[in-house]
Amino acid sequence: MKSKNLKVLCLVIVIALFAVAAFGCGAPAADGGAATPGGAAAGDGSGAAASEGGAKAGASGNKVLKIGVDDSLTGTGAPYGLPAANAVKLGASEVNAEGGIKIGDETYDIEVITYDNKSDATEGVSTIQKLMDVDNVNYVLGWSSSTSTISAAQQIPGKEITMLVGNARSPQILLYSPGNTFRSATANCYDPVSDCQYIKDNLGVSKVAVLAFFNDTGYSVHANNVIDAFEKIGVEVVAQETMNAGDLDLLSQMTNIANSGADGLYMAGNIEESAMALRQLRELGSTIPMITYSSGTGPQWLETCTNDQMDGSYAIRPQVAEEGGENGEQSDAFIKKYEEMFGENPSQTATNGYDNFWILMAALQKAGTTEWESVNNAIKELKVEDLDPRVIIEYTPLDGGLLFDDLGQAYHPYTVSKWSMDEQNWAYEDTIGKDIGPDFLHNYLKEYCEQEGIEFPGK
Repeated sequence: MKSKNLKVLCLVIVIALFAVAAFGCGAPAADGGAATPGGAAAGDGSGAAASEGGAKAGASGNKVLKIGVDDSLTGTGAPYGLPAANAVKLGASEVNAEGGIKIGDETYDIEVITYDNKSDATEGVSTIQKLMDVDNVNYVLGWSSSTSTISAAQQIPGKEITMLVGNARSPQILLYSPGNTFRSATANCYDPVSDCQYIKDNLGVSKVAVLAFFNDTGYSVHANNVIDAFEKIGVEVVAQETMNAGDLDLLSQMTNIANSGADGLYMAGNIEESAMALRQLRELGSTIPMITYSSGTGPQWLETCTNDQMDGSYAIRPQVAEEGGENGEQSDAFIKKYEEMFGENPSQTATNGYDNFWILMAALQKAGTTEWESVNNAIKELKVEDLDPRVIIEYTPLDGGLLFDDLGQAYHPYTVSKWSMDEQNWAYEDTIGKDIGPDFLHNYLKEYCEQEGIEFPGK
């Protein structure tokens, strides 16, 4: 009897251990939400791809196409990565709720598999490899951090995988996997061209302080370009201060800026640290205008700053979904759907994620197949006029009406937003940079390649 009971006990232990191994390994989320430690998608706990109505992809009898989202879902990059992942989930829910997408002779539902790269270079390698080797995904969206995006892009040359990059805007990203990588957000080397002249002419800034993540790949390149641009147009850079991810005591840096004689502050960093820097600057009594390159919604800034502390703040960023903006009809529709699904206002990165989803859908329909090479070539051949009307950003048609140039870069204007004390949120102010095109980026990267001794992949 004891022997029999012992066998039963051993069997129970084995089953329990198997369950822990199977469900405690942190599997990816499969609906566009963040992966929880148990592997279920945040929001519904099921780990299954879900349509907007809650039905699983494929439940309609359609075929299922898996796409990946690789982004910063936790940590300091989460304010950027989560909205982008959510926007892809929103797009997939729309397709599935409409009965799927017709690709050639077949109709497909979309299943979204998400991984958290934590804005980390090592994680960026791990997550893209899992999407390729474990999940057999050919199309990956997301990419809000240049650091993790560059590390991932270095893994895909020669592989049947396409990266559709959103908010990761370092120019160098396009050098590592030419032909496989496409980016809808304008490279950040263009920002100084548009931003600095506007700041001088429209905000009256003649002496500027710059606070930036100088130790981060994307932000440091951007900040140094901004400093050069300010100096070229006669704006004196009177202070350069550094902040890092997780820095919330910035009193020393802000004291230096407050005492520098600057009549404007330009910040390039994550939302949490940037908001804390502004708060501490205002607590020192400084009222100089703040211009941020950091994206983020009004409520995200108000988690740290008061409405009064936000007064005199501006955000200059690639065109986003914004009420009252020039792309108002598409923006308003997207904002409404996003708020209904997620209960919050979408950020800049959500705009990028949503557009990239519809760019991929247009390429799939243009190719008439899900076969990777055909779809990847269709992305190269996409014209702006091919895009779904739900696309938000007003992309600049290139030669032949193409969306992407030979490096895989798209181009579009910038939005200037000013803090509204009445609305306690960012409000549309202006659109700039409508005339930007490929020449500046190509020359910038050619010079970089010459300095680094690497081959320039463009024409």
